[in-house]
Order: sequence, then structure tokens, then C-alpha cells
Amino acid sequence: MEGLRHRDPYRPIPFQGHMLPRVFLRVFSTLYRFCLEARRLAYEKGVFVPKKAPCFVLSVGNLSLGGSGKTPTTMLLAQWAADRGLKVAVISRGYKGSKSSKRPVIVSDGKRLNLGPQEVGDEPYMMAKNLEGIPVIICKDRFNACMVAKEFLQVEVVLLDDGFQHLALYRDLDLLVVRPHTFQDELFPLGNLREPIHNIVRADVLLVVLDHGEPIDSLQITSLFKGPIFFARQLPYKVYLPKKGVELDPSFLEGKDLIAFSGIAGPERFLNTLLHLKANVVRFHAFKDHHPFKEREVKEIRSQLKKGVYLITTEKDWARLEGLSHLFGQELMVLLTRIEVDRSQEFFGFMEKALLGATEDGRSTL
Repeated sequence: MEGLRHRDPYRPIPFQGHMLPRVFLRVFSTLYRFCLEARRLAYEKGVFVPKKAPCFVLSVGNLSLGGSGKTPTTMLLAQWAADRGLKVAVISRGYKGSKSSKRPVIVSDGKRLNLGPQEVGDEPYMMAKNLEGIPVIICKDRFNACMVAKEFLQVEVVLLDDGFQHLALYRDLDLLVVRPHTFQDELFPLGNLREPIHNIVRADVLLVVLDHGEPIDSLQITSLFKGPIFFARQLPYKVYLPKKGVELDPSFLEGKDLIAFSGIAGPERFLNTLLHLKANVVRFHAFKDHHPFKEREVKEIRSQLKKGVYLITTEKDWARLEGLSHLFGQELMVLLTRIEVDRSQEFFGFMEKALLGATEDGRSTL
């Protein structure tokens, strides 16, 4: 089946790269680097001037083409800010959403969810569903979205989901979320880097997200980045059975026979999490990130079910699958994960100081 790969779950998933000879990829990568650096210098030298929003802008971004953990980090920080009594909103580009344009669209006002994943994209929809009392807005022009958030929702703090490359908007604080492999990666299309690794210095603070038992070369990181560095892990905390409306502890998966499927960046992390939970993954289907599942694909996956076997996917995938929920039975499970920060008291203390210590010109005192 097109787009569907049957994997041995105990073998690592190889990089699904381009088939062009490496010499051509290097030429394209060099041209891409030149364009990126020209754009960065244009802002640095004042040829282009970032617009300043009338509220505090905290950008949560990454250097890679997905899979860093920035969206769950955005959700974590948005909930933390709301719990501190701040009026906060999340702004996203709305990638792959049909309503995404330069005109702001309110996905949720914090009370009511207005649109679905096809219109706004899977990540904004997932955030809007989970962040009770916190508005979510999509717009390709983040400044316009900030103006709407301030004027109509009286927002004090904006969380910019995937904002590191959006140089057109002035950020009061730039949080960069990375995975350890980011430091060994190459620039697109040779690798998955959206910009050169040395641009990490633009960030104010670094959050390195690890998987289960993953080692980290802190010496390499500190040689590239001299600012505050924190570590976190993306860990499973619930198994949701949508047809039953039941939530279970992840330990439920131990010894269970599973057919896993996912269309996210770095699907091997989902697989490794299931294996760490001691599940028996009998089949694993990997699709491209943000994959729009089709009815025939769901039917093909379900045709492989046998007695006592469950289906399992990720929360982000489930956001895109809700429209096909009638095709699933009670065997479907959704694995929910969240970001847990080491030295969390120090991390949130840093964030609070940045929010409360803004200078008159709007830049945080770090």
C-alpha cells in the first residue's frame, strides 16, 4: 500500500531521505544555507525590522523538521502561565490546515472549540482540545494574530508555537527545544535541520528533550550554547480508549499484542516508547508527519487484527483520525505523552523571572 511500511519493530527505522546523489543534495543544501543567512543578516542589519506585539511573546521553537517536542512544551508552558493567573493564548501557523492564511482564525476562545483538524491543522486542534480556558489562534502572520489576541481576548502573554524561524515578529523570550541528535544532524536536504546548528546562539534558553534512558553529551552542547540549558523527557502518562472513554495507566500495555501506527516526525520514538513499556509490537506502520489518513488505510490496518490484538496510535495522530472514528472498534488505544522537565522548579523560576522582569523596551532581563 502506498505510504504504508511494514516494519520489524526491533530494527531501527532508517532515515527516509531523498534518493538524489549526495553531491546534488549538498549543492541544494549550500544554496539553502545562503538564503537563510541572507535573510538572517537582513534582519540583523536592520534591512527588515521585526514587529513588536503589544503583549509578552514567548517563542517555543526548534531547529529540526519536526519531532523535537516543541508542541507539548508549548502546552506545558501555556498551562503553567495560566495557572499563574496570566491571560495567555497560543498562536500557531496552522500547518496543513485549510484555514491557515495571513488572517487570524480563532480555533478556540478557551471555552469553545470552533474548528476541526482539517481546517486548522492537527497540532493547533490538539492544543485547543487540551488547553481548557486558553485560546488558540492560527495565522501565518503571527503579528496579526498577536493583535487579535490582545484586542479581542485581552491576552497578556502569547506562546508562539514553532516561532524560532519567524524573524518578522519580535520575541521577548526565545526557548529552543532540541533533541540530542540535532547536534549531529545536517542542513536540509542533506539532513533535517531547518537552519545551521550555529544559529542556536539566537536562543535565550535551551531545552533538551530526551527519551527513555537516552544519554546526552552535555560537553558538546555547552560548547555551542552558553546560555541556560535544561533537560526534559517526553514520557507516557495515559492510555486512552476513545470508544470506551476510559483512561488507563501506561503499565496496562505490558505484555499486550499491539499493531502500532503513526504519522509523526521520528516515529521510531513512539515505537521505542511502546517497547520500553514492554508491549509486544507485532506490526508497526509508519507514515509521513501530518499524514492525512484515508479510509482505505484504516481498513487495511484493521484487517490485520486478530483476537486479543489492540491497535495503538499517538494523540497527534488521533486528532487527524477523529473523522474516521466510526471505522474503529473498542480495540483502539491512544498513547498520551507529556514533557517532564528536570530541575523543574529552577526552569519555571527562570520563566517567571523572564515574564516579570521585562524591561521598559519589552525585552526580558535574563
